[in-house]
Amino acid sequence: MISELDVTFVFRESTYGTFAEAVNAVETSPRTARAEKDNATTTNVSVVAYSLEASEASCALSDSRTLRVYCSGDNIEWEIAARRAPLRPPRIYSDNVVLRFPDASTIDWRPYAMLQARLNRQSLTLDPSETLVYLRARGVPGLMFAQMTDRAGGGVTDA
Repeated sequence: MISELDVTFVFRESTYGTFAEAVNAVETSPRTARAEKDNATTTNVSVVAYSLEASEASCALSDSRTLRVYCSGDNIEWEIAARRAPLRPPRIYSDNVVLRFPDASTIDWRPYAMLQARLNRQSLTLDPSETLVYLRARGVPGLMFAQMTDRAGGGVTDA
């Protein structure tokens, strides 16, 4: 069971000279347009089951589709499959995983509890940035998906 990981998060977001430029970049992003199209179909949908691995999370949706959030290089991508794909057995993490960062700071990560808290919550929305994806559901804080790398700089992926 995985109880500790030495990692760093990969944030490769662009910076902008003004707030207006940043807002415009989000509003005109193809990722935003794609998310808006997907979000129009998830208003009355909830997560009913999930599986979690190092490089992806799959969520079975109440309307028999599957939301897959996964690493693609330094970016986090997503897709909603028309049919519910069989969920793979979840990767075995401890209930609490200590993430250790290069500056020696640590945080406690509770991956299963975070996903469990989103079960049967309606109004799912995807809110992407340039490289990240937030999954939002009614009544719980947004859940950020970001690429993590190991200490050697390689992506944290399934073995």
